[in-house]
Amino acid sequence: MPYLGLVLTSLGFLVPGWVAWRRGQPRSPGCALDTLSSVLVATTSVFYHGTLHPVAQRIDIVVAHGMGVLSVGRSLF
Repeated sequence: MPYLGLVLTSLGFLVPGWVAWRRGQPRSPGCALDTLSSVLVATTSVFYHGTLHPVAQRIDIVVAHGMGVLSVGRSLF
C-alpha cells in the first residue's frame, strides 16, 4: 500500500528546483542542473513511495544519497 503522505511530501523536492529556475539566469547551466536534480529526486521519491517496489527503493536510495553527496561537495568547494 503506498504512503500517500510521503508521496505528497516528496513533491516538496520540486520547490528548490522551482526557486533555482526562477532565480537563475537565462540558459544558465547551474540553474538547469539544480532544476533537473530537484525534478529527479522528486520523481524517484514519488515513484518509490507510490509503489513501494524494491527496485524503486534502490533507485531512490542511489539518487537521493548521490545528490546529497554532490550537494555537500558543492557547498564545500
